[in-house]
Amino acid sequence: MAVTLERLALSQSRLSEYFSAKELAMQIGGDQDAWPLILVKELIDNSLDACEAHTPPVIEVEVHGDHFRVSDNGPGLPEDVLLGSLDYGQRISTKAAYVSPTRGRLGNALKVLWAAPFVAHGGEPIAIVVDTPVQRHAIHVGYDAIRQTPTITCTQEPPTVKIGTSVMVPYPALASLLAEGGDREFLRIFSAFAAANPHATLRWRIGAEQGEHTATTPDWRKWSVTKPTPVQWYTPDQFSAYIAAHLANGHEALTLRQFVAQFAGLSSTIKQKDVVATAKTGTTLVDLLKDGKIDGAAAYRLYTAMSAASTPPKPMALGIIGKEHLKAWMESRGTFIDFSFAYRKATMELAGKPVVREVAFGLFRDFERLETVELVNWSAPGIPPFSLRYALEAADIGHRDPAALVISLAMADARFSDHGKARLELPGDLLVKLHEMIVATAKIWTKF
Repeated sequence: MAVTLERLALSQSRLSEYFSAKELAMQIGGDQDAWPLILVKELIDNSLDACEAHTPPVIEVEVHGDHFRVSDNGPGLPEDVLLGSLDYGQRISTKAAYVSPTRGRLGNALKVLWAAPFVAHGGEPIAIVVDTPVQRHAIHVGYDAIRQTPTITCTQEPPTVKIGTSVMVPYPALASLLAEGGDREFLRIFSAFAAANPHATLRWRIGAEQGEHTATTPDWRKWSVTKPTPVQWYTPDQFSAYIAAHLANGHEALTLRQFVAQFAGLSSTIKQKDVVATAKTGTTLVDLLKDGKIDGAAAYRLYTAMSAASTPPKPMALGIIGKEHLKAWMESRGTFIDFSFAYRKATMELAGKPVVREVAFGLFRDFERLETVELVNWSAPGIPPFSLRYALEAADIGHRDPAALVISLAMADARFSDHGKARLELPGDLLVKLHEMIVATAKIWTKF
């Protein structure tokens, strides 16, 4: 008698995907060997964002054979943000719905931070320690093999720091990374952050070696993450998505005047009243819903009324790293040939959104090869975000030339093609102008 198999519908949690090497490689934006570098970079990003709204940032990074630690002098990671990041069923971000020149907008840095060391350890339980002035948190990461879901618990103790946030991550694989020259990659990241942030002091220790990149301009200012954003930086679709994000997070009772007040140039109650009257979209945010979704026509009327009532800032408002700081950075890198230094800056707008380009170039007596530093919104992407090949060829610069080249882009709406923010999508006309600027700046090389 033939036996038939009755197949069962077996379920597996989607949360387990975050805890696989393949999924994490996509989320982080790099292969497993690069994870410690990218995680440290993400923690520095978070520290800079947290500090600069309150005080000139001081970041301390320690890298040892079995763990790394990143500490700052900021206000301390809010407990609701930390605990919310432990829920892999949702992505929480204070930046994702906003259009502004920020170091990152994807809201997954803490989630990959909990998962990556566990996966890199071969599934062995680990504990990541986050210390703030309010509480010391130990994040215990494990895995339920039967239910095929991660197990994450948080235990709390009295704090051991008085200011800022300190994050200690166990990572035994660091020993082999450092043995294979990974220390140079960490130093490259630290140096890039120093070039991008005149107001920041970054102290580092790798094993027994230590050093410091000291702030050159502690009072330097750029576009702050706490600053209201101009409505003109949003496309109509992005504006509708911003409305939807508010409604999805329980802000239905928000009045339209309160919503309008969030945007740059619209803090005046008279302007808010006029905008709402002109748009004729109702009085509360929920009035922008129609048949369970955003009413596109109503949202667009509000968008155009807000745009007409306010003036967007000029590109220079994003912030300029500046000639003096970049020259000082080069002078700290080695035996610098002072008269070889060249610097250019330029601004432009792409579809109404500002862009600032800066390029600096210099020669060194003790460099053995070209050092390129590519910056996007005052951060150092883990992987160069755009190709320099053709610009370097046109400038007659080779990889063995004793020079340094810094390229910085500040953009109101930087778009990356991956979760790890490693691959920047640049419009063709911006890329052309950037390459022309690199060639013009580096022409000094032809004199030597």
